[in-house]
Amino acid sequence: MNPGSLLVGGSSTVGTNHRRRAIFTALTEVFKDSPRRADLFKFCESFCQTEPKFLVNRFLMRAEQKAKIDESERQALAKAMYLALAKPYDGLTRYPHDLLSEAAQAAIPPPLPAAEAKVFEDFSARHDAVGIAPNKPHDANAAHKVFQTVLAHVANGLYHAYGRRPARVGLALAGATAQSKAETHILSMLIDWIDGDLDEDAIPHLSLNEMRSALRVLYVAACNLTGRDAAAHLLSQALRLASALAEAQRFAPKSLV
Repeated sequence: MNPGSLLVGGSSTVGTNHRRRAIFTALTEVFKDSPRRADLFKFCESFCQTEPKFLVNRFLMRAEQKAKIDESERQALAKAMYLALAKPYDGLTRYPHDLLSEAAQAAIPPPLPAAEAKVFEDFSARHDAVGIAPNKPHDANAAHKVFQTVLAHVANGLYHAYGRRPARVGLALAGATAQSKAETHILSMLIDWIDGDLDEDAIPHLSLNEMRSALRVLYVAACNLTGRDAAAHLLSQALRLASALAEAQRFAPKSLV
């Protein structure tokens, strides 16, 4: 699977959106001067155009070398940035879009239709321990193929677009498992699969409820790392992709949510 095809909103990746909010949150905490915040935010945008992966200390060293911050500010920003990067996306401060280039602004995807967004919101809010209906009769092989396709698309999109950071994705999955009250073996399965390079064939056969649980954990993790809008777009893409399968005639992809 080509990772480039999984970027949300063209050139702007879901990981980029989280990083932008985290940086702006940290800058807001450290600097009261709005022009200073804007200058450093734009400097970070420029820095990230030439770096394969955003690393806090590397960015701050470059900013200090360019005399944009002093040593005490670097230390304060480092702590603030590390704390911000550990927060869920929706818990971070929104950055003004006018700080972005026109190309970056154009890459922000439009909101999903309200009805579709509501389905995904309800899906992420459900808990495995509460109100899960018994498995209904279904074509198990077709369901597995559809599940493989949906899970692989969401996971690959998150993993590659978030900057191939398995440790951070693993932390997010652990948090999402607790949020959704999923069983521990679901978390272990997802981490084992990610460690195995996200090979579709490595996804085990699961019951329908286990498939829903695994997808919910992954989706909640995506919401926490990327925000609800970006995660919803990713899941919507995955369901549309699975709908094109022959197996979708025997098992509707939307049955997973």
